[in-house]
Amino acid sequence: MENLYKLDGKVPILKAILFGLKHILAMFVANLSPITLIGLASSLKQTEIAFLLQNAMFIAGIVTLIQLYPIWKIGPRLPIVMSVSFNFVAILTYVGATYGYASAMGAVLIGGLIEGCLGLLARY
Repeated sequence: MENLYKLDGKVPILKAILFGLKHILAMFVANLSPITLIGLASSLKQTEIAFLLQNAMFIAGIVTLIQLYPIWKIGPRLPIVMSVSFNFVAILTYVGATYGYASAMGAVLIGGLIEGCLGLLARY
């Protein structure tokens, strides 16, 4: 059991399956809820919401794999499940309902660019 808490520790197969199922269920709820809320508030069609959900699950899966199997210096080599954030659901729901989905995504894009630029200025 002491090997379990090391970086390359081995988890028994039954526990690994149960932990994996737990991660999958948590990832589904975390990915589906915000997109559905924002999409419904923005009056998107069901097919458009389904398309967004599929894309979010695909990208979350890729980013989760990058977290587990790093590329160059990107990724901690830990089983971190990445998903959509709930942080801005309230404001994006308002912007989507008032100005449309395109405006909400434009705000996300601009906010991401600003955050990325500020991150380059941070010293650690």
